[in-house]
Amino acid sequence: MENKDNNSLNVREKIDMLSLSLSSPKERNRKKELENFRIDSAVKSLEVLKTENVGIIADTGTGKTPISFINILVRKIENKNYRVLFLVPRRSLAYQHEKLFHKVEWDGSTQTAIFIGGVKIKDRKWYDKRKQIIFATPQMFMNDVRRGIADIEFFDDIVMDEFHHAQGNYDYVKIAELAEQYHKKIIGLSASPGDTEEKINKLKKSSHISNFIRVDVSTPKKIENVVFAEPDEILISIEQHFFKLFSAVEKRLEQNGIFLKRRREDLGQYLLNGTLSVLEKTLQYTTLKEKELKVIGKSIDIISDYEPRKWKALMWHAVYRKLKHAYTVCLMESYVTFLVYVEKLKKDETKASEKILASKVFQDIVSLAEKHKNEPPKILALIKNARHLYRLKMKTIIFIGEKVTGEYIKEIMNKKIPISDVIFGGQKIQRQFETIEKLKNEELMFLISTSVIDEGIDVSEVDAVVNYSIPTTTISRIQRGGRTARIETGNVIFILLNHVIDRALYWMTFRGEQNMKNLLKKMENCEESISQSAVTPDGKLLLGKDIFKNGIVSNEKLLTKRKIYPVKSCETGILPKAKLFNRARRCPGTLDLFQEKEISKPVISVKEEIKENIAEILVVEEIKSFLTTPETNCSLHTKNVKKKNTFSFLLFVWYFLQKIFRL
Repeated sequence: MENKDNNSLNVREKIDMLSLSLSSPKERNRKKELENFRIDSAVKSLEVLKTENVGIIADTGTGKTPISFINILVRKIENKNYRVLFLVPRRSLAYQHEKLFHKVEWDGSTQTAIFIGGVKIKDRKWYDKRKQIIFATPQMFMNDVRRGIADIEFFDDIVMDEFHHAQGNYDYVKIAELAEQYHKKIIGLSASPGDTEEKINKLKKSSHISNFIRVDVSTPKKIENVVFAEPDEILISIEQHFFKLFSAVEKRLEQNGIFLKRRREDLGQYLLNGTLSVLEKTLQYTTLKEKELKVIGKSIDIISDYEPRKWKALMWHAVYRKLKHAYTVCLMESYVTFLVYVEKLKKDETKASEKILASKVFQDIVSLAEKHKNEPPKILALIKNARHLYRLKMKTIIFIGEKVTGEYIKEIMNKKIPISDVIFGGQKIQRQFETIEKLKNEELMFLISTSVIDEGIDVSEVDAVVNYSIPTTTISRIQRGGRTARIETGNVIFILLNHVIDRALYWMTFRGEQNMKNLLKKMENCEESISQSAVTPDGKLLLGKDIFKNGIVSNEKLLTKRKIYPVKSCETGILPKAKLFNRARRCPGTLDLFQEKEISKPVISVKEEIKENIAEILVVEEIKSFLTTPETNCSLHTKNVKKKNTFSFLLFVWYFLQKIFRL
């Protein structure tokens, strides 16, 4: 009788029956707003869930997980024997979500369990009806399904956190197929479903979630800044040595019948100089892309096993891949990380590693890296900005690509005072949570991490996120930025080596993020997004000087050595590539993203930069921003620039016609 009465209630009445805590004490200034938003979002998703699977799309930090908990508890009112499988992509998220659930449902009437790696098989009782919510990784669940000790039929609903992973061979895809087969409802949670319509449609198909609900609420503002690290002579010399090795390996591949699509004489790039009036030819080698390497691998597989050239080609293909990794690590991480990789090559007994180590050119690279191992430009730029953040007492997460790089940065920062620690995959979960707690309690000022915490982990009150290694995907960029600006205004800083690799990754992910925002607004069930604003703990807007106090230049003003010029604001706090390029064309001499050696190097010497402890340096350096000249000062140049642009266009036409007639 009680169940019938409960089922006759509408969704809001059922929610009112629950004892819920939907906001944290730190969100007290926006408590009512956030609670109403999360309840409204839950009502909307529950209506969809009656007939089909639902994907809840919301920005990081807005409360997707509490919304899913409301769904679970309402469904539990309708069915007392209701059970749900809550899947998370990382083990640490299972503990975090279980803890959060018991905060939301503070009366503790629902029993939960965690089944992840480290839990013994005999303790993984998937069938135990007393455990109404089981938090697990998809890999653990599918492994136990294959063992025959787990079954999708034990559960009524499936929740997939960060369900954008439902692609390719990831276990979310197989679990979604099982849920569809046995008519189980799926609730998907994500902040980044895809940056193109094709990717979003593909995700809908693989996750079996056709209805995405976009929920949005005003959040504290994220201000982005880019800091360029200029390549020095040592780095340029190392890169030229690598180019010699790449060219030699390509010749070896061609000698074994693997012909590349591009010709060596076509590697020249024709560029215009700063005055836009002279055509210049610059030869610049570019490494083979991953797609090209896969094509080469497939073309090698076609060759008969009886032909000796196949095995030689395979060996040189492996040499190229290992060299490319060494090249990327050396330029984008640190010389110390590169030297550690060289030690791994020495322990590797393959012919490819032997060929690399026997090369005189590679030995020269190693000797240069050993001699200048404490002088990589990106490390110096990071230390300079870390000093600035430390002086402002801003809790910061630094994202790096390699564990070795993190240990090296930690060693530099902790020479006298322990102000940083490293988190990486493979560590015990308890150790990771202890480190995060130290950051929350201000026992640490810097948390250096690989991608292990860039997704889902709630590290509250982080003032800044520093991307030392540039995110390689749009999803990674969004997730990393989501670690800050959860309660107050946050800062996202990119440390870019002024090199084509870092610049390309930055603009690729930047445009992907913009595309994703535009696509989400066009979604069928999407409401108009509420404009974001910079909010202080008192609920006031942050403008101008208040933002400068946080150490980051505001959107409205860019700080220069001469004046403060008003610039058109954009969402990220930096000008898009197109605007920078157009401004440079209209105003010769202004800073363009593609020009090198524009940003001055630090006055402090290299050795002093590494040796001095961050805590003892009193100089506060402002984080560099892109500087532009206002359009009002461009009127004198307009006529001349138009003439030069016309002349440049004619030069292009003349050059290409000449090349066609020669052919």
